[in-house]
Amino acid sequence: MDNYYINISTLLITSCLAYLLTPLVRRISVKNEWLDKPNYRKVNKQPMPLLGGIAIFGSFTVAILLCMFTEYFINNSTKILGFLGGSLIIVLAEIQDDLWGLTPRRKL
Repeated sequence: MDNYYINISTLLITSCLAYLLTPLVRRISVKNEWLDKPNYRKVNKQPMPLLGGIAIFGSFTVAILLCMFTEYFINNSTKILGFLGGSLIIVLAEIQDDLWGLTPRRKL
């Protein structure tokens, strides 16, 4: 039952953090003109801010740090840190793709 409360608290904190970070990242993207501009291949009719994944990744990282001292984390730390490292690589590739564009081969 103890893990239940830890899981629910982590979920709530992470959800609130994502809710707060998303508008901040959006404002930064708009201010710096990091926008996905519409063209014939896009569905959007007006420019849309990029880099939304940063808010999700930030929330996810905080969730990992909050769980760091739980028994589950201690028993599975190698797997969890590997998952976090892999996620970081994906987010860095997403940022590079959003800002400068990557070929499909580079994304892979």
